[in-house]
Amino acid sequence: MSSLTNPPVYHVIVGESLPSLALWMFTDRVLLTGADYGYSLDVRTADDTGRLFIKATGFIGQTGSGDGSRPEDVPNLIIAWEPADELDLLSPGRSHKASLAYSRLSDAKTGYFPLVLRAISASG
Repeated sequence: MSSLTNPPVYHVIVGESLPSLALWMFTDRVLLTGADYGYSLDVRTADDTGRLFIKATGFIGQTGSGDGSRPEDVPNLIIAWEPADELDLLSPGRSHKASLAYSRLSDAKTGYFPLVLRAISASG
């Protein structure tokens, strides 16, 4: 589980197809399950010039288990990067702050999960 002061770091290879990103989303220390996905989601980050990137599609909710610390754990959210180069705006060699923002459709409760996207050059 991430915290606001120590968010998880995900590596992005700029210039190559990106694999899906598997996440374990918790609210109030409870793992959300597939039945809980009455949420609107988006991922936001910015490039070095401040140009904002917002991803609002490609989220796949499913019943999850565990917290990702064991091989048999199942993520409850998959983010499919489509097109596969949609994060190529990130500068290699840099870490970019990002957030996965959510809004619950039933009562408009909002929040976010912080992430760090570490951009790596495809050429090494």
